[in-house]
Amino acid sequence: MAKQPPQTKPIDASRDRSGGPFARPGVRWGVFDALAIAAVMLIGFGVFLNAFDGEFVYDDEEQIVNNRLVTTPGMVRRALTSDVWAFKTAMVGADGQAGTEREPAGSNYYRPAFVGLLIVQHRLFGLESTRPWHATNALMHALVCGMAYVLARRLGLGGAAAGAVSLIFAVHPAHVETVAWISGSPDLLLSIGVLGSMIGSTRLRDGLGGRGAWWAWPAVIAGYALAVTSKEMGILAWMPVSACALAGWDGDPTRRAWHGRSMVRAASVAVPGVVLAAVFWIIRGRIIGDAWQAAPGAANLESMILSMPAIAFFYLRQAFWPWEGLGALHAAGAWTSTATAMPTGGVGAAHPLRAVTSQTVGFWNFWLPLMVCVAMGLAMLWSAWRSRAGLIGLALFGAMLAPAFNIRVFPVEHIVRDRYLYLPLLGLLLMIAGPLEACVRSRGARASRTTGQTESARGLAGFVGSPAFGAGVLALVVVAAVGMAIKTVRYNEVWKTDLGLWESAVKSDPTSAHAFAQWGTYLSRKDRLEEALEAFNRAERISSMVLVRNGRAVVCLKLGDVRTQAGKTDEARALYTIAERDARLAWEALGGAKGTPDSSLAESYDQLGTALARLGRLRESAAVFGEASAIMPFVRAKFATKQGVALYKMNDSAGALRVMEAAREAAKTELNAESKLLLHRLGALYGEMRRGRDALDTFTEFLVYSRDWQSHDEVRNAREQVLKIFRDNNLPIP
Repeated sequence: MAKQPPQTKPIDASRDRSGGPFARPGVRWGVFDALAIAAVMLIGFGVFLNAFDGEFVYDDEEQIVNNRLVTTPGMVRRALTSDVWAFKTAMVGADGQAGTEREPAGSNYYRPAFVGLLIVQHRLFGLESTRPWHATNALMHALVCGMAYVLARRLGLGGAAAGAVSLIFAVHPAHVETVAWISGSPDLLLSIGVLGSMIGSTRLRDGLGGRGAWWAWPAVIAGYALAVTSKEMGILAWMPVSACALAGWDGDPTRRAWHGRSMVRAASVAVPGVVLAAVFWIIRGRIIGDAWQAAPGAANLESMILSMPAIAFFYLRQAFWPWEGLGALHAAGAWTSTATAMPTGGVGAAHPLRAVTSQTVGFWNFWLPLMVCVAMGLAMLWSAWRSRAGLIGLALFGAMLAPAFNIRVFPVEHIVRDRYLYLPLLGLLLMIAGPLEACVRSRGARASRTTGQTESARGLAGFVGSPAFGAGVLALVVVAAVGMAIKTVRYNEVWKTDLGLWESAVKSDPTSAHAFAQWGTYLSRKDRLEEALEAFNRAERISSMVLVRNGRAVVCLKLGDVRTQAGKTDEARALYTIAERDARLAWEALGGAKGTPDSSLAESYDQLGTALARLGRLRESAAVFGEASAIMPFVRAKFATKQGVALYKMNDSAGALRVMEAAREAAKTELNAESKLLLHRLGALYGEMRRGRDALDTFTEFLVYSRDWQSHDEVRNAREQVLKIFRDNNLPIP
């Protein structure tokens, strides 16, 4: 009788501490882990080095450079108790803190951790250079990459698998919008908070206390707090964090069990997150008011549901293939409707994906994405059942991406964004790595002890579990990482300037009126007015949204002034007429005098009144500015100044004086540069009326209250005029 080979004792998954796929969180850390963490952090930082000389772009200029709540000393409490766009309608009282009345919320976003970070950065770095601002984002991204490795190891992945996950995460091109854009930092703060809580939770899985666990609960609580105050999806952080505390999910389906003690532990970890989320939601409601503000023209509930497969398909495609590569299908006519166009691939600031409606639902924008998503969903469930890393990955991916499907609060042309994939991508990578490593190790172990199988079967199992197969997988990871890193470095260049960003955006989404309008705005700022007008004309052919109307009105006014200086009065008048029409249409679309008194309506009033003044219709212009001043207290002085100028040009100096005197105190409290000019205009008017003492007092107030607004050209020029008056008369300068 043939001698039987010795039987191999099955692996006890609950006791294995080798760092393999079945390891408990208490893995043995070695030199390889330290080197791997350092490497992925260095790579994550390094791929964004060429972004450091980029400018303040997109929302940076408003949220940072022109945000007086952030840049004005003494406004910290006010900034941390307002929504992130509150500065657009903010006022200050005599104490420099509270407004004279509650301003309308400017957005759905209350993110005190993000605003606090901006305040700290401004105090440390100022606005002279963007390099330290960009470096801060890159450092936070590097930290997230290191935390991703640590989490993967504590979830049972071996060093090679954890390194592969964190490497792909570090260099993925979809992260450019988050890291290279300074205002993308909320996702970085959120990720640090969530991953910190998850790592702490994996330590609590070993027991709710005990030696070596002193840091676990503080990490969990602090992570929750950072997550919920950084971004709205942080309120769901308790889902992946509590999943990390589950025991009995060790990768062996034959022994997996839901232990009562494990469930209690997971629930105990979830409770602080749920409580903090509830408290934060109550505070947020008191500050913002409504739970959510629907974006103009946004999708309804039915359309949101019909769009979910296409949105999920977009993020899956973005994760697996962030390059342009679906152009052939687009050219073949698969996706031809601009109303429901599927993206042709690649990262970008704009994507041609629109909400699906019952009228536009079809194979390419609903049924095909649905089939793909169902297949991927089943694969994700299998991954969650097969490995602990897969389970946690599914919880992380689902919880952090779920809010992105609520497209009712997103602008119609921005229902998907690259940055929404930042943290969910890590969950997806864990779902891939967990079962793959488990499969490789289990098949290799099975092949080494299999008896009675055919040589071919043993050979297949042996190959899958062999070092050669593992080396092949790692080689593919490295190749993919190199390709992604190259794409990331190149795409960083796009985010260096507003002009480059929006020129790229209109190429990635030629159906976006918003992208063309933004491109036109920055062309205008570079005095490329003819190109700017063409960009707005293209935007208007796509959509007559308020942004397009207001923006084209600005360009027409500037171009009209150029024509006037060149003596081409007929052309100038035609351009002023277009500006007046666009501004009036925008004003009407916003509800006119009965509309919401926000910054968009203020812009419409501004362009309308200015256009009427250029056309010589001063009485109408004064009436428009007067109405704006009356209904919008946060810009009362700004419009009172313009109303006063119109009245003065009508030889009504008394009326101009009356209007500006009534708004004098408002000029001191409004957070915009043009309001400070009221004090300069009023002082000049007092001087004309030979009221020297009043003129001196008003000019003194102007110098005091305009001190922090000297970056504005008109304010700076006005200050130089007033300072000259003080010097010529040997007066003390305040």
